[in-house]
Amino acid sequence: MIAHLRGKLLAKHPNQAIVETGGVGYDVTISVPTFSEMPGVGGEVAFHIHTQVREDIIALYGFLRLADKNVFEKLLTVSGIGPWTWSCAGSNGGTTAQCSANITPSSGATSGGTPITIGETKVASVNDGGNGNLLLAQKATLSQTATLQSLSFYVRTTGGKLRLGVYDATGASGGPGQLKATTNSFTPVVGWNTQPVITPVSLLAGTYWLAYLDNNDNLHYPTQLGVGNFKSGNQTFGPLPTTFPVVSISSGGTWAFYATLSVP
Repeated sequence: MIAHLRGKLLAKHPNQAIVETGGVGYDVTISVPTFSEMPGVGGEVAFHIHTQVREDIIALYGFLRLADKNVFEKLLTVSGIGPWTWSCAGSNGGTTAQCSANITPSSGATSGGTPITIGETKVASVNDGGNGNLLLAQKATLSQTATLQSLSFYVRTTGGKLRLGVYDATGASGGPGQLKATTNSFTPVVGWNTQPVITPVSLLAGTYWLAYLDNNDNLHYPTQLGVGNFKSGNQTFGPLPTTFPVVSISSGGTWAFYATLSVP
């Protein structure tokens, strides 16, 4: 059983890292927040490893901090929570673990499905805020049919409540149209906030809009100005509307905001 792994980082992706040690390359499953904290390709990385052994596969799950691994393993004792549904991140890059797990549709879901993400995983240095009671959505592209499981949003300064959702692209000029899935309202914390969608939904390949709605102008989060595309409309905080409101602003920009989906 592998418990710790140190070596040269050969490759990294939002949910995967390849680490070479002793001439062998190990495929390690990681969370997107872990991906954001890792060194560049070619650097040295050390993971605390949770090893999962099944009849058909041996899977390695990597953590930069032992506290995150310990919380993850406690979450696995809860019925209905599977390894690939987790997201684990230190609070604002610190050592205190803040982990959340998404409930799978059934306990059998953990034996199948590969996680993929759409959206933006980069945490930029520029701050944005003052968007209380505005529904904002950024464009994302899904390359294959997959089941939406959770949404993750990075917060730099807390305040008020937040709700996340996904809209299809049936609005005017391919803009956000009909609501496909939403999370419950939650109180955001500093760092990555990962929330399960209320009802996992199968999405076809195509264009979607990742949307967020908050109720406090003091909530701040990183943004990349001029990168990608976003649209916004006025919306009083509450359940996300089934149809995106009339677009009042359309411009370039994205937030650290991504969706996690499972592919059979």
